[in-house]
Amino acid sequence: MTLVKVPAARDQVMALKRKSAPRPRWAPPSRFVTSCLAQTGNDRSGVAADFGSGYGRNTLAAAMQGWNIIAFDLDRNALTSLMTHYGMHRAELGGQITAVCADLSQRSPIRPATFALVMLIEYSIEIDVRAVISAVRTDGYLILETFQDRGENWRGLPSPGALHTLLGNEFDLLRYSETPCRQAESARCTTKVFARRHSHSL
Repeated sequence: MTLVKVPAARDQVMALKRKSAPRPRWAPPSRFVTSCLAQTGNDRSGVAADFGSGYGRNTLAAAMQGWNIIAFDLDRNALTSLMTHYGMHRAELGGQITAVCADLSQRSPIRPATFALVMLIEYSIEIDVRAVISAVRTDGYLILETFQDRGENWRGLPSPGALHTLLGNEFDLLRYSETPCRQAESARCTTKVFARRHSHSL
């Protein structure tokens, strides 16, 4: 499984009218994401990406910090709401937001080492995590946070050490934590990652 933009969307940027947008559903950004964003320094010369952005709570947080960011998601209604909210509050944000409707479980046209910041938060198990991680450019940042251990969420969580192994030796782990799931038989864990790709890794 790899990453791809939905063929019907191609490389279109969604020009969305407010009157056609469904009612927005807003939640505060992840505390982990906001704390990591505060540690990415002042260089905003690159483009950021939020894969599986949903309604864009973390996308907006990154734009508030000055990042120009692309929100990728398969849910057109969620992206419509995001762009409506962005249009209403553009003057308050330091960065620009682009929305692209994409199926993150399919083959990807996105080249490795593309983005200065990649966010993957509470992602579906269908997403190819390896492909998303490869999109981080040299000296770029990765912010990754799995779903919390609630209900049946544990079924889509990684096994201990899985993400650490996936990152290999290509990243400096600025923050990394694993919390075992409560289900003793699950052998899964919630994971939070804040990392920066080595300058010599590509």
